[in-house]
Amino acid sequence: MEENRSLYAIPADIGRKNAEGSNNLIQSGAARLVASGRDILEDLHGQLRGLLDESMENSEESEPCPGIELTSEESSILDLIADGPLSIDELMDRLSANGMTIGRLSTLLLGLEMKKAVRQLPGKVFSSLI
Repeated sequence: MEENRSLYAIPADIGRKNAEGSNNLIQSGAARLVASGRDILEDLHGQLRGLLDESMENSEESEPCPGIELTSEESSILDLIADGPLSIDELMDRLSANGMTIGRLSTLLLGLEMKKAVRQLPGKVFSSLI
């Protein structure tokens, strides 16, 4: 644009008044649509060459680790979110009868994220990737 820089926009719900700006930028071609961080990395690949190694560049949305090993606690969490995303509060409600604490659940969810088995969505909502 005027500053000779790339402009990116994340599409938003068309029914919301505050979504007009980013959606108009995308529609007019002034901004590039961003669906994930990978879109920006791909666009800036030439400028970032040497700053990012190939493993970092591919890590954001890579597939789950093949043959990941899950504990029984991790498996029970994945079973709960297999039919659809659940918030951490909903998971806690369902797992508290088994003696699960919020600290332990948070630790397990982080481990599952690192194993690329779950993804955290806005609002502390988790969905399964496997």
